[in-house]
Amino acid sequence: MKRLLVLALVLVFTLTNVGCGSIMGQLRKIADEQNQEDSSTTTEAETTESTEEVTEATDTEESEDDVKPTQELVVEGAPLIHDFELSGDLSDSITPGTELVIHPNTGNNRFIDGVWQWTADQHPGGGLILLTDQISNPENYSIGFRIKFNDVGPSWKKILSFREESVDGGLYFSDGKLQLYPFNVDENITYSANTFYDFILSREANKMMTVYVVQDDGSITKVYEEQDLRDESVPVLVDGKYQFMFFTDDYSTTAEWTTGGSVDSIRLWNGSIDEVRFD
Repeated sequence: MKRLLVLALVLVFTLTNVGCGSIMGQLRKIADEQNQEDSSTTTEAETTESTEEVTEATDTEESEDDVKPTQELVVEGAPLIHDFELSGDLSDSITPGTELVIHPNTGNNRFIDGVWQWTADQHPGGGLILLTDQISNPENYSIGFRIKFNDVGPSWKKILSFREESVDGGLYFSDGKLQLYPFNVDENITYSANTFYDFILSREANKMMTVYVVQDDGSITKVYEEQDLRDESVPVLVDGKYQFMFFTDDYSTTAEWTTGGSVDSIRLWNGSIDEVRFD
């Protein structure tokens, strides 16, 4: 109705003041202006609706991210006596502490992105050595580390040695599986090269040895619970300190070492642990 009334008034005005030849021009001008106004209103409504949809989607994504829990790996049952975070150096964050030693056979090594990386190109491989006098009883301790290897096979790749370099016992990757030698290979998990895993080994004074594996999907698996009757997992005493040797092979074989990898952290507890969980 408003549009018809406006057109009628214009028509009267035009007939009164101008010639008939200009009537059609005036009508076209009014129609064009009305179409532009309608188009602008439609575009503005569409833009507002689109903006609301994008904002709603963004809010939903942020809400989903906000509810994701931040989990922390918790180990209970014994005091932590060494904590090597490896964020630029080999020092211990717990005083009086100690410092990790790089095995002399290690090739290239560096700190990058909060981890220590190394390579090795000949037997017995390379790695790190932890020497400590902070353990009250070498038959009762727990040790944990987060690592990834360039290769987890074929055959064995040594992860951790407890005894002298002439002894073959220790923790190994074995063709993509895990073996706490001399016990049998554990078949629970298939391990991949260049993938981080957390390992926690706990030895009780009654010779019970327990091994946990923590994967990045949050799973915690107890892969070993064995009686170490031969004391294979009791660390050797070297110059008054107990020694744990990481990633370096022993001299009873010549090919059971990895070509390299990365270490994110190493920790040692003064006693056996009771529980491993996420909070």
